[in-house]
Amino acid sequence: MKNILLSTFTILFFSLSINAQSIKLLKEDGSAIVDNSLLVTVDNAEALVEVPIYVKNLTDSDLKVMVKKYELDMVSGSEAYFCWDICYPNTAFVSTAFITTSANDTIKDFSGDFKTAGNTGISKVMYTFFKNKGETDSASVTIEYQIVPVGIKEIDILKQSISCYPNPVSDNLFFEYKLEPNSKGEIHIYDLTGKKVKQKNISSSEDNIQINVSDLNTGIYLWTIEVDGVPVKSEKLIKR
Repeated sequence: MKNILLSTFTILFFSLSINAQSIKLLKEDGSAIVDNSLLVTVDNAEALVEVPIYVKNLTDSDLKVMVKKYELDMVSGSEAYFCWDICYPNTAFVSTAFITTSANDTIKDFSGDFKTAGNTGISKVMYTFFKNKGETDSASVTIEYQIVPVGIKEIDILKQSISCYPNPVSDNLFFEYKLEPNSKGEIHIYDLTGKKVKQKNISSSEDNIQINVSDLNTGIYLWTIEVDGVPVKSEKLIKR
């Protein structure tokens, strides 16, 4: 019995060691990236937006790390680039070389670069960092670029006026907001696959709305409010 228990413990320990994550992604200020995603508001007149990501080696040995790009959703005409030791064109989706990081050290040589084409909307680009031998031990971040028109000074005021409660929610979800006169908008709720599961139209004639979500499965969702075609605010929603 003792040998069986020892063998079982050895197998379990070996399995956990194999699946242990070797890479952690951080913001430029060194703080953790929440929910593996970053939200970046982009002026549609900006020539280039650079989003630095730090890559930390969590192991006690050197790591050879590569990066792969996934364009999940792109506004027409926009382009996604990345720099990893060298800067790649927007047609490149995986780095041709790795960067070696020492034990418990951090690579600060990555940036996810993005160009708009003057259009507005939401572009989503995911970057996966993985050990040179394979992608099974990896860490990913999805950068959501919200492209807004030049000169929308009211967007921050509008964003502050928006509230959503309760969260977590079981039945009815309430939104409160203050739109500019004659403005119209939409509330979208997405599941984790990106599928739209709820949509409601809103206008400046009211300042609140109720959405029944009792028919949704238990889990994590994302709600987004767009006003006059401009993405204003997005947050995670927990359905219980």
